[in-house]
Amino acid sequence: MHFSGYTTTSCVKDGTAVKNAQTNANPPPVVLRDSDVNRKKFVDRAKRIDTISRAAFPLAFLIFNVFYWITYKIIRHESARKT
Repeated sequence: MHFSGYTTTSCVKDGTAVKNAQTNANPPPVVLRDSDVNRKKFVDRAKRIDTISRAAFPLAFLIFNVFYWITYKIIRHESARKT
């Protein structure tokens, strides 16, 4: 990570100022293209999951309700016959 406002121009060794070799060669920050690619993959994956979930959760709820109410009616109907 590179902070442009945070540089040390010299350090003190035995009371004398010594020029820091790293500050002379102050390289520009490296732009990480991999982070942009990873961010795009993450956004695309999130959109895909969101799209699938919009159909899958209501469908799962519908299927659950169909089985629940069928089972409930069968059990209730059988218990009504026994009495």
